[in-house]
Amino acid sequence: MEDFLAETYNVLKGIVRSGCSDHAKLKGVELVLKNRGKLTDVQKVEATITDERSNEAIEAEIDALRRELGLMDDEDEGEQTEE
Repeated sequence: MEDFLAETYNVLKGIVRSGCSDHAKLKGVELVLKNRGKLTDVQKVEATITDERSNEAIEAEIDALRRELGLMDDEDEGEQTEE
């Protein structure tokens, strides 16, 4: 496999140095730069997250999760609802 990799690099060097077209040379340069980590593809991702829950619904979910984790006992639950 190492021999194949060396051969591949030699072919790529040949394309960069004396490619048949400017496009081939440019593509060769791009591949070399990407291989060396000097050029990366960048994708811009935009995400919008909406949450339609009320504050009370969120608090209830937090309390339920705390109960599941054992972080809140029945006395704490009563105090939470009185506030």
